Amino acid sequence: MERAPDDDKLWFIALFTGKRPKRNVNTNYMKEWALEISRLPFWLFQGKLFFSWRFR
Repeated sequence: MERAPDDDKLWFIALFTGKRPKRNVNTNYMKEWALEISRLPFWLFQGKLFFSWRFR
């Protein structure tokens, strides 16, 4: 644990205590950026999210 990078230590604690670190980026922004980068139509992006959630 002493040699691990700080980010790894944070995730280790999060996994074993059940607490997650705070998100630095809003998920809505992440979706917008993914759409911009991928150049997918919005309806296709939303459809993918729906089907991936529905058929887990």
